[in-house]
Amino acid sequence: MGKTRAKLDDLQGENKTETRVLNIQAHGDAAFPGQGASYEALTLSKLPKFSCDGSLHIITNNQVGFTTSPEDDRSFKNSSDIVKPFGVPILRVNTSDPDSVIRCSKLMIRYWQAFKKDILVDMIGFRFYGHNEVDEPSFT
Repeated sequence: MGKTRAKLDDLQGENKTETRVLNIQAHGDAAFPGQGASYEALTLSKLPKFSCDGSLHIITNNQVGFTTSPEDDRSFKNSSDIVKPFGVPILRVNTSDPDSVIRCSKLMIRYWQAFKKDILVDMIGFRFYGHNEVDEPSFT
């Protein structure tokens, strides 16, 4: 976000209606709600000196996170739920359907171009090769 904001500041004297700077953030399913950085960035995202005209957030959600079950690592059902208080749209998509992932990606871009606001895609999938540190398939 910082680099995006800096680039926007560099373009300040130029045509601001042109969309040349896009902030894309990739997150893991456990890190997104578990680390404070995501929530702090969303809290600051509407302030003039911190805004980067919206971000695309992509969660790679393999439902593993660390080595605990989802009901033991957060107080809500989905890892993407922390964006709800900010009014950020959430698209949840099954990674086993690549066409749907592509459609969601295109929708994210169109939404950002139209509104210059954050949007999130929660790509929910299954880890076929390795499940956790002990490689226990029944975990997922």
